[in-house]
Amino acid sequence: MASARSAEARAAEAQPAPGTGGLRPAANPELRRFQRGLLLLLALAAGSQVLIAGESFSHNPMVLVPQVDAAVVWSHAGEIADGALVDEAPFETAPLMLWWAALVRALGGGLGALAAAQSLLHLIALVLVGRLSRRLAASAGSPRFATWVGWLGAGLFLILDEPAAATNRVLAGSLQLVLTAGLLDALTGVGGRAGQSASPRRAALIGVLTGLCCLAFPPFLVLLPLVPLWLFASGVGGQRAALIAAAVSLATVAPATLHNHRASGEFIPISSQAGLTFYHGNNPAADGTLAAVGVVNSKEEQALDSLVKARAALGDEEAGWNRASRYWLGQGLDWWKQEPGNALSVAGIKLWYTLTGRRYGDVYQPWMERRDGVATRLWLAPLPLAWILPAGLWMLALLVRRRGLRGAGPWLLVVGVPLAVCVAFWYTPRYRLPASVGLLPLAALACGLVFRDRARAWPALVALAAGGLFTALNGAVGFDQHELHERRHAARMAAAFGRLERHDEGLRFLRQDLALAPADPEARNRVVMLLLFMGRDAEAAATIASAPPAVRAMPGPRMVLAWTRATSSVPAARDGAAALELAEGLVEELGPGVDLLDTRAAARARVGDFPGAVADAERALESLTPSDPLRTEIAARLELYRSGTAFTQPMKPER
Repeated sequence: MASARSAEARAAEAQPAPGTGGLRPAANPELRRFQRGLLLLLALAAGSQVLIAGESFSHNPMVLVPQVDAAVVWSHAGEIADGALVDEAPFETAPLMLWWAALVRALGGGLGALAAAQSLLHLIALVLVGRLSRRLAASAGSPRFATWVGWLGAGLFLILDEPAAATNRVLAGSLQLVLTAGLLDALTGVGGRAGQSASPRRAALIGVLTGLCCLAFPPFLVLLPLVPLWLFASGVGGQRAALIAAAVSLATVAPATLHNHRASGEFIPISSQAGLTFYHGNNPAADGTLAAVGVVNSKEEQALDSLVKARAALGDEEAGWNRASRYWLGQGLDWWKQEPGNALSVAGIKLWYTLTGRRYGDVYQPWMERRDGVATRLWLAPLPLAWILPAGLWMLALLVRRRGLRGAGPWLLVVGVPLAVCVAFWYTPRYRLPASVGLLPLAALACGLVFRDRARAWPALVALAAGGLFTALNGAVGFDQHELHERRHAARMAAAFGRLERHDEGLRFLRQDLALAPADPEARNRVVMLLLFMGRDAEAAATIASAPPAVRAMPGPRMVLAWTRATSSVPAARDGAAALELAEGLVEELGPGVDLLDTRAAARARVGDFPGAVADAERALESLTPSDPLRTEIAARLELYRSGTAFTQPMKPER
């Protein structure tokens, strides 16, 4: 009898999904207990977000200056807020994030207001993950066990690194998380009454959430047919629920489709860049992450450049966005046909990245920001998704075995689509992130089983340990942490600090980049130019002098050094004889160009050879047209030389 009563209690716990109807809290002490614990976790999450945002908007240039995709979204959102509702091209990114940011900007908010709004979404997602975790565990144990698993799921979300960092970025991560969690919550709430499908109201809610998920994460377009199909098979009334969900989801996506048709005249449901995105993960340079070959690297110009180059390759100047996307998709598929071995190897690397990656990021790398001291409070959320991903997948496989495809369908969709996108296209934590709201409840249940069943739950324990072991293996072999990633991060940090006019901090990162690639003349040139801009000419000269011989022998560094030695306002940086030797060597090697004559004139004046300086300056002027802006500068220096005065001025970075 006791066993029967226990089974009945578990069934009662599983029937009314927490917070979706059924027993009132007053009649369910265990639910009230769960809610009190969830409120505590919610308060901790809110405090964590306040602390992270406070530091981010004080010190972190990656937050203060949106990068790459985020910069495009923020700029485009400003145009929408100003009334430009239809662009000249179809959407190339998730439109819901554009509209979300545009709403904030239209209301007068800036980056801080957007971060606050996304923090609110983050807190809602935490509540939903807690509910999902409790609901999942309700059929695997007692109400008290379900409560503990619910707390654990919400707690894991609280300390998960990627969602915590996403709130302060102008990217769709926080939107994707709350909408995906909401959709999963709505789907797993179907079937509260045995054999019944979703009610019309719930079916409409599922349709709205499905459409919004597509607008926030375009690969979720596959859910438009799959979710109605699942509803169709979910029980009595499934046909009606499927029709309602399908119609509402299509209506939700329609604004993006209509925008794209008005902008291009073509039927493009959400985004026009699927083919190009596929090619960037499937080409001869592919390494499992973004390999943006074939088009310009500038995100602002990439979409149009992809269209122009596709038209040129197709020999059709009238080819549209859909045909261009098919062209790039075909290029990727052709690579698979031509190099199947390499393609399979890259697919394996993408799969491993997807299962174990914790360092790489195509736009942001928060762990580097934390290491570099501009985002230290991200330690409040130290858990990498890679650590719990194997446990989540193991639990998902167990769920499929026990419940079948129909019972585990919502979990398979939410987890499987983002992970499959990473393998089919290319890995980035941004593409993997939506799966976390499904993986966290599954991993929380695995943890609960380990604590409850101990030795009997050894498969769950192995799965939990696998995440840490895999990432440790990556660290040991150098996978997922490359010099190229470090250099790109350093360059972006320096550029962002430059935009903020915090040049000393920017110099630190340019020097980091140079330390990683001392033989790269461009990296050295960036350091030198910034030092000259800051008036630290002696350091600039020393930076050039310390370059490897092959770099020092290049005309560019020699030119910069000659000009600095001849004209610097810093006495310690000036050396007229050395400047003249460099300038004469350049003129002999490259010929008497205007810049070289101007530099040699300055060097001659510095050593007191004013007749020679006058001759070089006059010769340089003769080579310039009357409208050349350099003419005024050289003419002014010529007058100095005629008066017996050397030209002294720190070199400008644009020179």
